Amino acid sequence: MTELIKNAWLGWQTYTDHGKLPALLLAALLFVWLGRRYREHKTFFLYAAVVTVCCIFPLTAALLMLYQTRFYDYQWIWSLVPMTPVIAYGISEFLTDAAGGTREKITAGFAGLCALAIAVIFLCGGLGEEIWDVREDSEARAGCVEVLAAVRDRADQDNVCLWAPREIMEYARTFDENIRLVYGRNMWDQALNAYSYDVYAQKTRDLYLQMCSLEDTGTFTAPSETTADPEGAQDAAVPWEPEAVFGAALAQDVSCIVLPGDTEPEILSRAQDFFDTEAFEVRDYYVMIP
Repeated sequence: MTELIKNAWLGWQTYTDHGKLPALLLAALLFVWLGRRYREHKTFFLYAAVVTVCCIFPLTAALLMLYQTRFYDYQWIWSLVPMTPVIAYGISEFLTDAAGGTREKITAGFAGLCALAIAVIFLCGGLGEEIWDVREDSEARAGCVEVLAAVRDRADQDNVCLWAPREIMEYARTFDENIRLVYGRNMWDQALNAYSYDVYAQKTRDLYLQMCSLEDTGTFTAPSETTADPEGAQDAAVPWEPEAVFGAALAQDVSCIVLPGDTEPEILSRAQDFFDTEAFEVRDYYVMIP
């Protein structure tokens, strides 16, 4: 619930950074209510105004996200708001007033429209999606492809189950559809679970967390809290000892392990001893095939 409220608190800023429609919606609602042009469609505009306010305020936004089974990100609750009809109605009424008035009124109307456009730009943060470094992205992809090519060349191509850092896992299936993954992108991108109630076992989730820890700190984390459900005791958290983590990976039929390049030497040495194999280095990663 805490994470849900945090996402709702930061959601408005993130949402408005990706477009100008929310500001246009607020402007249209303000124009309709102040001009008392909602009388013929009072119920519709009352609903639009109430739901818009609920989507903006963090507490009510969190409740709406909870209503949508927690699988949705913040932006999806805005599907409850009739944004397009309200904006279209507001602009139509505004232009109708401007076209039917005097020359001075038309000039003032278009001046107001320009002021509104400028306000929309400043009210909504950035000018769209964040700009990414295409060259850096291409280099990262090339490095992942090189690692995956080495995996395919040295491993049994008919039986490769990969456990690797997130960036490697993201490219694996596009590189070779025969590579199996111990977990997929829906592990870290919860929106992909929107229409599914299936969840990973705790031991699989711990494999992901331990790999994230290797990427961040070079070593494994302390054990996570065990489940409070007695019937789920077999899914208790994997201990932090390297041998226990590697054993859990083998239990998940992992046949290829890729470790980050900044993994601590002791962890790497114990991994080689456990799997009785030598790790070979590709780019900034260590690859082991038991």
